[in-house]
Amino acid sequence: MATLGKFYADYQHLDWHELLTGLAATNLRLVETISSRTNDELYGHPWYGKWTKGRMVQFNTSSPYANARVRIRKWLKVVS
Repeated sequence: MATLGKFYADYQHLDWHELLTGLAATNLRLVETISSRTNDELYGHPWYGKWTKGRMVQFNTSSPYANARVRIRKWLKVVS
């Protein structure tokens, strides 16, 4: 939980608009980065241990979004 607390502490000074703008910019950079690579570079060989670069991108992008979605829905139930 200490890491999660640090994440929230690091971003608590940003307002909703700044958070959304940062998310959109990060998403755009990620899409550009992935689009500039070939399927072979992303999935053709291990990059981190047994995992390919494309699989590591999936691990580090979709999982946090799923986690955030669950947390936001839980929060919305509390505040509504």
